Amino acid sequence: MDVFLTGGTGLVGSSVLAALLADGHTVRALARSDSSAAAVEAAGATAVRGGLTDADLLAREAAAADGVIHTASPATPPAPTSTRRSSTPSSARCRAAASPTCTPAASGCTVRAPSTRTRPATPPSSPPGASRWTSG
Repeated sequence: MDVFLTGGTGLVGSSVLAALLADGHTVRALARSDSSAAAVEAAGATAVRGGLTDADLLAREAAAADGVIHTASPATPPAPTSTRRSSTPSSARCRAAASPTCTPAASGCTVRAPSTRTRPATPPSSPPGASRWTSG
């Protein structure tokens, strides 16, 4: 499965990245900096230079992938809860970039990108923890 991952060098995302690669998935991971890009490449994934504010990049990557896993947090702290429109600014950008196939989650959103590629009807033998498999 081709997966686009945000936050691939973070606390949660680095574990997700390792699990996806160990299970044989192809991963393209968003990287804001040269050091993050180097870490993603060293892990065995392809780095995609950009940030959560680049809606066009997010939309292109989501459309090209079989699925998207969003684990990134914004580079700047979010506004106080009373002034926010969504759970996190990155959730709103993710929904805007990938709508209508985006589902809010605890720290962002997960996306099932539309694809004409054939997917297996059964889940992988060992999906990463806290994941849910859905067929086409």
